[in-house]
Amino acid sequence: MWKKNLSAIVFLLLSLSTHSAVGFCQEISGFTAGTRAAFSTVRMEENFQQYDLFGTLPLPWTYEWESGWRIESLADLTLSVLNGEGETGGTIAVGPDLFLLCPKRWIALNMGGGLGFYEDHKFGKYTLGGPLFFHFQTGATVFVHPSLSVGYRYHHKSNGNIFYKNSSLNMHQFELRFWF
Repeated sequence: MWKKNLSAIVFLLLSLSTHSAVGFCQEISGFTAGTRAAFSTVRMEENFQQYDLFGTLPLPWTYEWESGWRIESLADLTLSVLNGEGETGGTIAVGPDLFLLCPKRWIALNMGGGLGFYEDHKFGKYTLGGPLFFHFQTGATVFVHPSLSVGYRYHHKSNGNIFYKNSSLNMHQFELRFWF
């Protein structure tokens, strides 16, 4: 059932992306939506996968240099399915993202962080400490079209040592993002 819903959402996003900016130099509103797939780093004994649907809204803080380089800030809301140790759970996270965009918007560096909640923080014998987590990510984005980018992020989650156990989760994330 969730595969049909995900397929419908991706189709809708692809359809909507045809109404965005025509040239790489044109302004884009800052509204984005997309999907991410992630897997845990090899240093972990546990094997986790995460699948995200996300959307962003522009924040008022931007800066542009005379050279054309630009910093944009976005508020990110992410809904995730997290699989690990044979169990599946959901997460929700919110936080700001910063994008450093090169002139003509063909590549960007990004970073962000925020706060989130696990539906269930226990996966088999492995526990992520508690229902609350903090996250940080950094990566790069390449624009394949003015309204479509692909990206990579290194993503870290932990509870900041506020629970009895601070098991962190480090993941490689790959994303497909539509810019409106």
